[in-house]
Amino acid sequence: MNLEITESAEVHFDSATMKILNSIRDAGISLSLDDFGIGYATFSSLRDLPVNVLKIDRSFINRIENNEYIQRTMQVIVEFAHSAGLSVTVEGIETQAQYEIINLNRVSLLQGFYFSKPLTAEILAKNIDNFK
Repeated sequence: MNLEITESAEVHFDSATMKILNSIRDAGISLSLDDFGIGYATFSSLRDLPVNVLKIDRSFINRIENNEYIQRTMQVIVEFAHSAGLSVTVEGIETQAQYEIINLNRVSLLQGFYFSKPLTAEILAKNIDNFK
């Protein structure tokens, strides 16, 4: 089970919220920091958050194809996350070129229209064999 917390919510975390998040994680529920890269969370704030997964926002990926600065920044984010013991998910992959660039960085999970449009549970269940 995984609970996603948006990066923008991080600026509002007080000690009571942090206690609840720690309890959730201690109960075995994975916590993901969603929308990372939109500007709210800092690297130093990540060490205090009880998250297991860093989920990089699609707005970052939209500009990655022809931008070496963003490509290097992505590499730094992934390396930092791994050194902190976090898994990394990249959302918003829409093209073969984005996939190839992201795939160079040992990312744990990739999401986006390049792989599939969003599916209901019923459609996924009927077509699960097509995704293997």
